[in-house]
Amino acid sequence: MKKIYLLLIIVISTSLNLGCEKDKEYSDYNMDMYAMGSYINVTIYSQTTVDNQIFDSIKNTIVNIDNNISINNEEIISEIDKINKNAGKKYVSVSKDTFELIEESIKYAKETNRHNDISIGAVVKLWNIGFENASVPNDKDIDGALKLCNIDDIELDYKSNSVKLRKQGMIIDLGSIAKGYVGEKVKSIILDAGYEKALLNIGGNIVCVGTKSDNLPYKVAIRDGNKGNNDYLGILEVENKSVVSSGIYERNFKQNGKLYHHILDTNTGYPVKNELLGVSVISENSTYCDALSTALLSMGAKEGMKFVESRDNVEAIFITKDNKIYLSKGIRDKFKLTSQDYKLM
Repeated sequence: MKKIYLLLIIVISTSLNLGCEKDKEYSDYNMDMYAMGSYINVTIYSQTTVDNQIFDSIKNTIVNIDNNISINNEEIISEIDKINKNAGKKYVSVSKDTFELIEESIKYAKETNRHNDISIGAVVKLWNIGFENASVPNDKDIDGALKLCNIDDIELDYKSNSVKLRKQGMIIDLGSIAKGYVGEKVKSIILDAGYEKALLNIGGNIVCVGTKSDNLPYKVAIRDGNKGNNDYLGILEVENKSVVSSGIYERNFKQNGKLYHHILDTNTGYPVKNELLGVSVISENSTYCDALSTALLSMGAKEGMKFVESRDNVEAIFITKDNKIYLSKGIRDKFKLTSQDYKLM
């Protein structure tokens, strides 16, 4: 299931020229690239020079994962392409990252009662939202594609790191979780190299490693989905956590005057219908954030908030179409509303 890239798009306070630790000033070391259909920026804050090999390792990791999981790159045949091509036929051996990402996707699909389900790929392909040929499929085609969507029909062979789809025609699509996984991998590279402070923007997914150099939180802006890409409705203070958002307005199209967005209902095959404009998820694990951002938007505000409040490791911001904002308990003192167009509930 494809998800949007930039509901949460900017970090308000990224300057770390803010204090001293052992009388040494922090400097920022940056890397920019385009991958996974998105702009990616990695900034490491350090009192010593960051070796370029760290950034080379980060770039190689991102490119390798992207090449292995993409299903929309005509220049390569990815591991996911091979799995989908051999659906109903045989197991396909994959890399450790691809196997782990599929395994985590299955786990989160079951945890969220399939509100984020990578087996919905056949339905996603019918709609093609985000591409020039996006259009509303007919009901017969949707019904046929839905029969191919079942997370339990993904088989994993742990001994050989192989994956098989039981039904011919099945398609898995990791677009709703892949950037979160990449964020975790990049964070691990940075921490393993001994750096404790960094800020990652993985196609709009924000990963805050540690705190700023003065030990104060990062300030992350939450985008106003009713306005432009650079407009935000509030600021969230974040320490050593990721913030990932999904919304109904970034990737959509109109047909016969009706708007269709990219968050698809795994039961109906049509875009999710509820009161939500967008959701931002906050947790220590970026992969979990990415999976839940789509799932919570699909659940709706009431069910989504119940889900969040029943867990200790996640917080969320729910933004409704009628400009109301609902905050989970753990972040009510960390969010500041800056737009007069919205009301905190």
